[in-house]
Amino acid sequence: MLLGFIKYKCNFLLRYNYKMTDLNELSEREIEIIKLVATGASNKEIAHTLTISPNTVKVHLRNIFGKLGVLSRTEATMTAIRIGLIESPGSENQIERDTESLLIADSDSQAQQEDISQSFYNKRSNWILFGIGLIVLVVTGLLLIRVLSPVNTPEAGITSAELEEMSSNRWTTIKDLTEPLSEMGFVRYEDKFMIFGGVNESGISNKLLIYDLDLDIWKEGAEIPIALKDIQAAILGERIYIPGGVDKDNKVNSGVLIYNPRDNTWDTTNDLPIPISGYALVPYEGKLFLFGGFDGLNYLNSIYVFDPVSMQWSIYGSMPENRAYLSAVVLGGQIHLMGGKNENGVLKDHLVYYPQRELLEENAWENAAELPEARYGMNSIVLADMVYTAGGKGAKEEFLPVIQYLPPKDIWVEVDSPPTEIGIFPAVLPYETRLYVLGGQNSSGYEDQALVFQAVYTILVPVIR
Repeated sequence: MLLGFIKYKCNFLLRYNYKMTDLNELSEREIEIIKLVATGASNKEIAHTLTISPNTVKVHLRNIFGKLGVLSRTEATMTAIRIGLIESPGSENQIERDTESLLIADSDSQAQQEDISQSFYNKRSNWILFGIGLIVLVVTGLLLIRVLSPVNTPEAGITSAELEEMSSNRWTTIKDLTEPLSEMGFVRYEDKFMIFGGVNESGISNKLLIYDLDLDIWKEGAEIPIALKDIQAAILGERIYIPGGVDKDNKVNSGVLIYNPRDNTWDTTNDLPIPISGYALVPYEGKLFLFGGFDGLNYLNSIYVFDPVSMQWSIYGSMPENRAYLSAVVLGGQIHLMGGKNENGVLKDHLVYYPQRELLEENAWENAAELPEARYGMNSIVLADMVYTAGGKGAKEEFLPVIQYLPPKDIWVEVDSPPTEIGIFPAVLPYETRLYVLGGQNSSGYEDQALVFQAVYTILVPVIR
């Protein structure tokens, strides 16, 4: 009875795993690729490993995302682990296969024992056969119970030396910017980074720098119609919007530029109601939200919204306090705003804004965990449902470390220090499982550095059975 029950449970688990895998219908090549994605490998690295082109890898990834119903490499990895396409040591799938192998082995062993028992039967009495069969049954049951019981992991885990080595390898570099820059606009569009304008020792730039992540090369796009700094860029549909900014005459602008990355052309739309620079800009539910900024004389607390249908800007609400050079991201359906500065100094608050409440004339603001230190001139991104903030200065004009916000715990933590100092107003961009920090102005001056931080990675820990 015990053996029959154990076999029933094993067959149930194996059938369940087969159905989950069959639902996604990943090919062998796609499974190879998702396994490499889980290690943090880039498209270029995957292509080299499998001897295929990066474009082929991109096609496979699109198919994988569609079959798994995910939008990012991180989600794909987590989903693949959850449904058993990727195995970690001690996973249920591995245990099931081990169990199946033992069942086959035990079946063969039982057959051999039956032959032996038959020989014994011919030579000896029936009670010897009964005794041998009972022993085989008990041993088989004990083996299966041991296999199906929870796996014990070693208490020691990863050594501190191994953790230190992994941490030291989390920062790498890519090809430097073609020139030092700070205070520029930036976006990631598909597999490319786009850097708009900015400033360095030569003055304010009107260049568009484009970095190809697969080819590891920089090139220039169509020149910006007007040289600008203190700007942000955001994507709506397949257009990139750049409002306001400061021009070569140090004049704050109210114009709005639109870049079409498909045909590498520039256009304009209706101006902002007032000149603004040093604002925070995020796309949210098909519109652009612009927070605060500086108009050349005053710090602002206004919230403007751009509707791409009417092509108009309108006042939407206001922040609790004037501020410019702040940072904003969309996380969990809300907009998080961090730090900045105003006429009273540098700020450390972390506000969560609910745009829907504004329409209902309710309190649209909540407080979250404050920044570890007051900070302005930084930029932030969301990666794997966590916020990473890099660059910026504190109240004493000191450069500050890269920090990470953990929403479930509502806390900020400092991440591993980069190999070189990150200054003020760098470009901060996410791609796959990595955080990219480009340019900025530090104690050495304007920088052309391009740093890469491996924010999410997989650790395989040996398991002792």
